[in-house]
Amino acid sequence: MNISENGKNLIKSYEGLYLEAYRCPSNVLTIGWGHTAGVYEGQVITEAEAERIFTIDMAIYEKPVKAYNVNQNQYDALTSFCYNAGAGALEDVMTSGNVTGTMSMYIHGDAGVVLPGLVRRRKEEVDLYNTPIGTPPTPPIVITDSTLRYEGQIQHDGWQELKFNNEICGTVGQSKRLETISIIYPGVEFRVFVGGGRGWQGWRESGEIAGTLGIGYEIQKVEIKSNKLEFALHISNYGWTNYYSNTEISNGVSKVEAIRIREK
Repeated sequence: MNISENGKNLIKSYEGLYLEAYRCPSNVLTIGWGHTAGVYEGQVITEAEAERIFTIDMAIYEKPVKAYNVNQNQYDALTSFCYNAGAGALEDVMTSGNVTGTMSMYIHGDAGVVLPGLVRRRKEEVDLYNTPIGTPPTPPIVITDSTLRYEGQIQHDGWQELKFNNEICGTVGQSKRLETISIIYPGVEFRVFVGGGRGWQGWRESGEIAGTLGIGYEIQKVEIKSNKLEFALHISNYGWTNYYSNTEISNGVSKVEAIRIREK
């Protein structure tokens, strides 16, 4: 048995395609579709090279999975897990007596911090593992350097899952404040106006966070610099604003509950 195209797409949807070396959340130099071996600072590859490396990596991470008697969906899910967590973690899962329960525990980054991306990945892998053969798979979103995605930290709820083009990040009608946002998009700059007398924060770049963590001050205004994006806010006791374009500042005067960002 070999990994299917659905399994490959699952892995790619979480690793993302990066043609320049970067440091992942665990501070490991990474390139291509999540490749880490021998990567160096400043390394640049082509998309064709990324695919070639991915094929080689697949052979490495599929090998431990071949030792187990599983169906195609389980094989794909376990290969995705092994690709992310390693062969040692795979052995731990398969000898635990509770495959999906143990798999779901692998959600931590450095210093034991829970990573929302790993929570989502483990859930999707577990769901695939439990999907009977013959059930049409749900195509995952394959993330590339140019894919717009954003996420926010919500009062009492913590970090939400990643949102994509024009999806709602935050809550509507629950009177919960949006406290922190992060936007990932080429060339984007953004900043927020924080309540509690804190005012405007400095400009943030793609992948950075804006707002406060663990302090509890709401975001009241947002500004995004990008010729390709526009955004709308859901304001407490007001509702949704119109969409704002490059360098326009939202007119929020109370707590922001949600944000939607879309490509023009």
